[in-house]
Amino acid sequence: MSTTFQPGLQTEQTIYQAHPAMFRNSPIGFLICIVLIPFLGLGLLLLFVWWLNTLGTTLTVTDRRTILRKGLLSKYTNEVFHEDVRNVQVGQTFFQRIFRVGFIGISSAGQAGIEIGVNGIPSPNRVKEILDQARHNHKRSVSQSSSARSTPDTHQSATNSAVTKAMPSATPATPPPIPLDGQIENAESAYIVKLREHGQGLIDFLAYVASFVWVSRLPDWAQPIVWGLLVSVPLIVLLAISFKAIG
Repeated sequence: MSTTFQPGLQTEQTIYQAHPAMFRNSPIGFLICIVLIPFLGLGLLLLFVWWLNTLGTTLTVTDRRTILRKGLLSKYTNEVFHEDVRNVQVGQTFFQRIFRVGFIGISSAGQAGIEIGVNGIPSPNRVKEILDQARHNHKRSVSQSSSARSTPDTHQSATNSAVTKAMPSATPATPPPIPLDGQIENAESAYIVKLREHGQGLIDFLAYVASFVWVSRLPDWAQPIVWGLLVSVPLIVLLAISFKAIG
């Protein structure tokens, strides 16, 4: 496929657009940069270069193609139309699965290897679902266009045959069974229904908090702070209880 992005004449709808994540893609490297900040600001320099690299990398998925742009001053653009996609690869390490990021690789029919590959993209499985759906829609449109080119006689005979087979025999509808008096359940009160709804909502909220998914949805600069508090506060409380018990 072409490695130069040219705006199409038809209107395209952007379905997905994202930059590679920093902390979620490499939490250990991010923490190392934080530790290196007191050493002549080396950590800040590394974070700044890293931030510029992620800012200049953009993965865009439209309803027609996938586009990868790299660079701020010098530009590199690669695109693959959905109809030419041959394979979509998704890779996630252990930490990437926790933080819901990963590698996405796309290869087309005209290339032997991966034509578009980028690491640290949020929700890579969502990108794969979008591409699979676009490929399915393209195949369906091709099959519909090929069937539309068939002869009218064939269409008419096929329609008449389908109508003949689809006509069911006239059979009376079976009436629903009448429940006995002992099988009729009493309607629950509104108070019990509301109590069940609030209880289920509380359980869903506690499961959401315990899964730590909400941390991955925070900005990249706030995630290390929150993870540091979540890890350090229980340890401090545990140490304080241990020292109090010893003393």
